[in-house]
Amino acid sequence: MIVEMLDDRISIEALGLIPHFFERSLYIEGQSIQSVADKMDSLYHYGGFVYPFGGTIVDNKGRYLADNDEDGPLDPIAKITKLGFTLWVYPYSIVGLTDTKGNQKIARFD
Repeated sequence: MIVEMLDDRISIEALGLIPHFFERSLYIEGQSIQSVADKMDSLYHYGGFVYPFGGTIVDNKGRYLADNDEDGPLDPIAKITKLGFTLWVYPYSIVGLTDTKGNQKIARFD
């Protein structure tokens, strides 16, 4: 697993257990994005991808656009990669999970 902090003002400790959930959810190559999301949810116990957020991750830099007119775009504070998956971590405990096939899931892990 590779953790890349994208905002110099934020330390890795601010990510809390999110990297741990991601690491433990990816244990074999070829998993589906849904199986990774399900495993993260089972480790988290408080929702996560069970209550998905709308919107989309629009580029390879991880910029997230909500599906409403009230929220502006969010740039990620961290990028975590492992076995072909990327977990983008945003302010407000929002995370975006993407795979190499273009699939994505967005939720909150607070």
